[in-house]
Amino acid sequence: GAESLRETLRTTAAIPNSQEQLKCASDLFDPEVPELLALLGDDCFPARRYSRPQMLPVLREVGLQQTLTDGAIIAAARSIEDEVHRLAAADPLETQYRRSVQSIERRANELVRFLDRQRSNRQASFDDPDEQMLWTTLREISWVPVHGRRPPARYLPWPKEHQSSVAILVSAPNNTRS
Repeated sequence: GAESLRETLRTTAAIPNSQEQLKCASDLFDPEVPELLALLGDDCFPARRYSRPQMLPVLREVGLQQTLTDGAIIAAARSIEDEVHRLAAADPLETQYRRSVQSIERRANELVRFLDRQRSNRQASFDDPDEQMLWTTLREISWVPVHGRRPPARYLPWPKEHQSSVAILVSAPNNTRS
């Protein structure tokens, strides 16, 4: 009956995201949570037609994520990296290009601030295997905003070598120097 339908919806990629890719509800995030909206790209949320107030309770019941777990933090970083890759193929003269650059800058900086607050607010230990896995994974993803040339302050990250023709540069932490 109803429980069997719920289980099918939990485990089947049947909900389109903003890119019209079918996802499981548990792979998507709640568009009514402001922190998630600030950190995640549009592709991490259900398509608009599924983001209506009457649809969201059903999606939450079948796994729509409402909190920023370690997996969500990694999804945010990957979303920034993916958006930069999409932007590299775009025409810099298009109006949408500048909006995308601004979105990437905003989200990358917000993720840095969030991670800083998270480390300050909880006694995270690098001895914790989950914490180690989070930081190891984040080091490999290109999400940290960096300067294209040596920044004015020594402590700001910048890429080891020029890696992109995109107006905003992001880099994996392992590929930056300070």
